Amino acid sequence: MKTYNYRVNFADEAIEISKAFATAAQKANSPAHKQLMEIRKAYPGYGIKVYTTKITQTKQKYKGLGFDEMRRCIIEWDGEGSANLATLDKAIADKVPYPKVKQWYLNIYGDRYKRPTDVSMPIEEDTAAVGNADTAAANC
Repeated sequence: MKTYNYRVNFADEAIEISKAFATAAQKANSPAHKQLMEIRKAYPGYGIKVYTTKITQTKQKYKGLGFDEMRRCIIEWDGEGSANLATLDKAIADKVPYPKVKQWYLNIYGDRYKRPTDVSMPIEEDTAAVGNADTAAANC
């Protein structure tokens, strides 16, 4: 049986489910419906709320920021004997999840770690190719 994600909000006395879970649970006797009924049994009197995740356009993306890149930058900025480098190595050895390590790294080095691909570049208007194909070929 496939399990769906849900969360229990004890303050609001609500069971919060995703939109996909709500859609799947609408079909009677489906695995999602059965799972929702089990959850409702476990938390009687709690209401059901459908939550959605917020997608923001201002989110910074750090493509290529892996453990090796973090290690390289720490060595470049703080040196081989840095306490932060030792912390990073210990986190890798202890198999700390990547999102937690990334958050720790960006809290410390977020202002310094700006690569040209992370910064939005201004768009330059090129008017040479505007018009029909003959004009564009003549401008080349």
